[in-house]
Amino acid sequence: MNCARISLLCASCSCSCSCSCSCSEATTTTTTTTGTRIQTIISSGKPFFKSKIQLTGNIDTSKRYYAFSAIGDPNRFFRLLRENGINTLVTKIFPDHHNYSAEELNTLVKEADEKNCLLLTTKKDYVKIVDHTKILCAQVALNFDKEEELFQLVYEKIKTYS
Repeated sequence: MNCARISLLCASCSCSCSCSCSCSEATTTTTTTTGTRIQTIISSGKPFFKSKIQLTGNIDTSKRYYAFSAIGDPNRFFRLLRENGINTLVTKIFPDHHNYSAEELNTLVKEADEKNCLLLTTKKDYVKIVDHTKILCAQVALNFDKEEELFQLVYEKIKTYS
């Protein structure tokens, strides 16, 4: 039986996500993965697909932002904002998978107001917040090079199991 697994390096924290078998047939990684890891993957002879996370929504670069996040690598999110000209005056990190309390959100709103900033967070965090009145969501997309080739490989593997 052929394994349909594609080995992935997590886009938010660069951890390796895979099953326990040893017959991996393709690999994807993000541009922030270390060069040594990339070279090891490429030298394995498996198809390799490079990816990049990009902002897709319109964020007003003339405004000041208080960015907060509870993802695996929040500094990567903050770096993405800065690389795109987003003025992040303040950043705040919460533990990964954190569920925000009403008190924490009220504190964030108060601190942002005091600094004349808009609150900005990730989609992962945004969906866990009930009241979006004073919080903006940074929209991002994961784009692959050789995207058609990657999708074709996945499609072919799915066909073998249907």
